[in-house]
Amino acid sequence: MKSSTKFVLWSLLITNLMVAMDTTILNTTGPVVTKDIGGDKYYAWIFSIYTLLSTITIPIFGKLTDRFGRKVVFLWCTAFFTMFSLLCGVAHSMPELIVYRALKGLAAGGVLPATGIILGDLLTVKQRGKFQGHFSLIWGISALLGPLVGAMIVELLNWRWIFFINIPLGVITLLLMIPYKDEAKRVQSPINWASAFYFAVAAFTVLILTMNWEWAVFLLPIAILMAVMFYRTERNTNTPFLPIGILKNYPLLFFNFNTFLFFFALFGLESFIPYFLQKVQGSSVLMSGLILAGISLGWMLSSYLSGKIVIKYKYKKPILLGNLIITLSTIPFFFYTEHTPLLCTFLILMVHGFCYGLIQTTASIGSYELSNECEKGFASSLQSFARNIGTTFSLGYMGALVVKNPFYILYAAGIFAIIACLISAALSIKMRSKSF
Repeated sequence: MKSSTKFVLWSLLITNLMVAMDTTILNTTGPVVTKDIGGDKYYAWIFSIYTLLSTITIPIFGKLTDRFGRKVVFLWCTAFFTMFSLLCGVAHSMPELIVYRALKGLAAGGVLPATGIILGDLLTVKQRGKFQGHFSLIWGISALLGPLVGAMIVELLNWRWIFFINIPLGVITLLLMIPYKDEAKRVQSPINWASAFYFAVAAFTVLILTMNWEWAVFLLPIAILMAVMFYRTERNTNTPFLPIGILKNYPLLFFNFNTFLFFFALFGLESFIPYFLQKVQGSSVLMSGLILAGISLGWMLSSYLSGKIVIKYKYKKPILLGNLIITLSTIPFFFYTEHTPLLCTFLILMVHGFCYGLIQTTASIGSYELSNECEKGFASSLQSFARNIGTTFSLGYMGALVVKNPFYILYAAGIFAIIACLISAALSIKMRSKSF
């Protein structure tokens, strides 16, 4: 591998780590922030606004990568992400911090699709399997390490350095990206901004609803109206926001629906495990984190094999196998007691992690390989969008279950996971495309 390619890969890796860590790094330090600058009543927004805006802008930036190029979008979004990190660090009030967090979320929404498409341009399928696994693993690692890193920074320095730390990292990633030569063909048709606006508002209101159903009477009509306007605009234009080729690309639609199901059901299950370990089995926070690390270990193992598996078996068999293994390995959760060995949980999560890496890497590679040349940016962005939407929906149903009996929580999450895997497996069997 050329040195210039390694520089670009490091640039992508560091930038994605910054974006992912910003999702969770405030989890343990939020109270310190409010104690310093006030604004307790806006506390939840410093978390949610970043996730919401980074999610709804992913498909829009996916279109922009096809229109203006991968490198341009990546460099501008990384630069803005770095600049808004600085502004977050110097914020003097909670409303000010929320505005800068929102702008960081917008920039993060551009980094994610650009990363996926640049990986596809640089690497062969075999190489991409390995590196795609590494990049997918970043999100799992950030969920575990983000709160810990945030707490350490506050202990050693102060909360403002949670944001300042991104500045040197951002500058480094911009310099490392310079050798990348973006030679992909540009889409010459203009972007339908009206459709993009309707899509973004509809997605935003739906995501807000998953967090707080008390606002349904106000937000649901807005979501429906925006969806109707989006449909009418798309139907009556020659430059649709959703490319016709993607809507007719059934393998691509399957990959994205599978990713949504995957993160909707399985993210909830794995998020409940620490709750169960601590509430029922009396495990410490540290031990719960170590048990959950089994997912990361399994994911790392799969990253070295996924590319080879996709080359040999294409896409159907890895996805089918991964879903069936997760289904079988989830069944033991229904027989759990307060005395179930922790090693058992660790091994199950390691198996899940291996299957996560296999399925997610297969879907990411497939989304790139089976999309048209002029739509690869948008097609790749849909994977990130489906992942974030699934995760957000998962957090919504987790919030509804968490007040119940811990065993019921585990059973319900397990049932969701099994149903999702079986649906995905059944759909993969139905796919008849030769390329699939």
